Amino acid sequence: MPSESRQAGEIRYNIGMKPLIFLLAPALLFCLCHAEAPPAKSVGIINVDVAKAALLVEETEALVILDVRTPAEFEEGHLKGAVNIDFTASDFAVEIGKLDPSKTYLMHCHSGSRSSAALPVFEGLHFEELYHFEAGYLAWVEAGGAVEK
Repeated sequence: MPSESRQAGEIRYNIGMKPLIFLLAPALLFCLCHAEAPPAKSVGIINVDVAKAALLVEETEALVILDVRTPAEFEEGHLKGAVNIDFTASDFAVEIGKLDPSKTYLMHCHSGSRSSAALPVFEGLHFEELYHFEAGYLAWVEAGGAVEK
């Protein structure tokens, strides 16, 4: 009699595990199939203040200074050697996409709002080394930084 109850218990145990296996297998398969691959390369965006921006301009030989203000603002004055790509232009993302993401950039606007709003574009294009000059052109001028017209 004890052997019968063990067999009956074993049968109930085996029957009880089958539904659990049928529930867990698809969940495991789903997780494996939908696991995200690691990103190709991490985006290097570093926020900098006016002192760090000045240091970068002075010491980084191949630095590309990217001014995302309007062309009219740019003509009134800009950091020496800056390239202007207007954040408000409809083709902003296309123009940024033409840049070499492996180069080093210092990106700014007038006071930080537009350049901050532009960051997702750079993230999406996997720029490797982008310094975001948060305080912008206004802080540069107030600190006595060199500008050209």
